[in-house]
Order: sequence, then C-alpha cells, then structure tokens
Amino acid sequence: MDTGAFRVDAAKAARSLMNALMPFYHPILIEQGVRDGVDTEEGLRDQIHFILKAIDA
Repeated sequence: MDTGAFRVDAAKAARSLMNALMPFYHPILIEQGVRDGVDTEEGLRDQIHFILKAIDA
C-alpha cells in the first residue's frame, strides 16, 4: 500500500480478511450475524472487491 501498487481502503481490507477467516475461527458468529440482520451481501461484495484488487483484475 505504501508504494501505491495496492490501493484499497485499509478498514475494508481488514474487514474482508476477518470475514474470510471467520468460518474457520468462529463459525457461530456467522449464524449470529444472519440472525441479527447483518448485511452479508455487502460483506461478500467487499471481499470480492478486495480479492480482485489483490490479483490486479
């Protein structure tokens, strides 16, 4: 990010990484989020955007 080669919002990148790993370290949080009305579609869009930026697509 410092060199400008990887331009992404740091907060969104952190959330995307956390959301990508959540099923492995705490699967109950996913169910809880769905029950609480968390916008899972927005999280998925953020993850896809992050991955596409990471592979320079």
